[in-house]
Amino acid sequence: MKRNDYLPLNLIEKMNSRISMVLAGIALVVICVLFNRLDYNMVKKPALQAQSDTVESLPGESRTVDGERDGNTIVSDAEDGVYSVSVVAAGDNLIQESLLSSGQSSAGLWNYDHIYSQIKPTIQGADIAIVNQETPFTTDHDAVSGTEPYATPVEVGDALANAGFDVVGAATEFMASGGQELIGKTVDFWRSSHPDVKLLGIDSDSDSTEFSVIETNGIRIAFLNFVMPINGRTANLNTAASGSSDTVYSLSLFQTEAVSRKISQAKAASDCLIVCAHWGADDEAMPTEYQKEWAAYLMQQGVNVIIGSYPHTLQPYVTLSDGSGHKTLVYYSLGNLATGQETLKSVLGGLAKFTIQKTVRDGVVSIDILNPDLELVVMHYNYDNADHTIYPLASYTEDLAQAHSIASYYGEDFSRSTLEEKADEILVMEVTPSTKTTMLNNTFNINGDMYDSAMNMVTDTDSITAVEYYSGQGAGSSDDSDEEYYDDEYYDEDYDYDEYYDEEY
Repeated sequence: MKRNDYLPLNLIEKMNSRISMVLAGIALVVICVLFNRLDYNMVKKPALQAQSDTVESLPGESRTVDGERDGNTIVSDAEDGVYSVSVVAAGDNLIQESLLSSGQSSAGLWNYDHIYSQIKPTIQGADIAIVNQETPFTTDHDAVSGTEPYATPVEVGDALANAGFDVVGAATEFMASGGQELIGKTVDFWRSSHPDVKLLGIDSDSDSTEFSVIETNGIRIAFLNFVMPINGRTANLNTAASGSSDTVYSLSLFQTEAVSRKISQAKAASDCLIVCAHWGADDEAMPTEYQKEWAAYLMQQGVNVIIGSYPHTLQPYVTLSDGSGHKTLVYYSLGNLATGQETLKSVLGGLAKFTIQKTVRDGVVSIDILNPDLELVVMHYNYDNADHTIYPLASYTEDLAQAHSIASYYGEDFSRSTLEEKADEILVMEVTPSTKTTMLNNTFNINGDMYDSAMNMVTDTDSITAVEYYSGQGAGSSDDSDEEYYDDEYYDEDYDYDEYYDEEY
């Protein structure tokens, strides 16, 4: 006989009762899981999809939502695991006169693939590549212009797409200077010739909530693009017909109400949000108070990464954070990508590199921005042989440096080491974060003067320039209250700033 046959009856009954309770508990858990799945698939998911479908977008774009947000927490039914996307971002693509001629042949053909040939492996090696296209496009080669008002041949757009760029920012002051007609041609070109490339920063009406989402490797990444309100340009576009359609276009401006609304809707349709910011002061390596206030505001709105352009020079990059769990990687300016400008700072640019990591655990999603880096590039041009090519600085030779047309200004002082020193000088500057919000809705004129909402000129007493930083008027001015904003990996406290002081500033 089995040992259990000798157990007392009351003990056997107790054991049977406990087994029944365990089985009932298991059954209850299974039923709850099934009802939760049914509730999500039949109620919550359709509601989220309906919400997503109401968001306006450029024709041909689609977006899906497989989860919902609880504050800053994303709740998803995606399988548990770790997903990652590599991103590369470039600065201003500014096609000026000398670059225009480099793409024309005696046979009348136009092609600009050579400009990006040396960085093409880097661009195509990333899962997503972003660039800021400064100038509007035209299909009329007789109307092409490399000075303001700019009109860039559409073949430059072909070259950007061929190089591997997936996202193009277009909210710029030079885009606006071409008026409605060229903005319309720019939109038409991207939609018809490269519909898979996401065009940012151009709205079809003043109340637009347009944004773009790319889903790759299991991560949905939303993109927005904003530009400073510049009176007479970005803030006051000509309302004439746009050429191929009657649509009136506007550019996405840095205005708190519109920015907050667009961010909210973009976040609802994505796991991660990248904002391309066209801001700052021309030819200034130190971020302005306006940039810093907007960077803090975007961080508090939940933006994951900010990609800056406009100053035509590199600026430092940092990670901002606060006590509320917000954390944002900020590249204040990546400088120029392609340019015909003729200063040391203007031919030196950077490719931002970082990885977006999405971790799903028990239906809860967390997003981390990993391995932020900057690969230096140099815009090489030689007027004698029409050679215009962007090179990684790491592979830029001294022979090429001496063949650069601006070497005639610098002589032996222009070299790869000179460019490296200039980059070091800029990137090690500590940028004191702002805790103010006084400039967020200010506007500018074409000379860079700033105005408040009542159109009173505002004197910016909070910003310092790079020359003031290195002369001691701004260095080391931050106090302990600023420490929470910084990620220490970007700064070297033992760095000798005076070693790279440059009279050019």
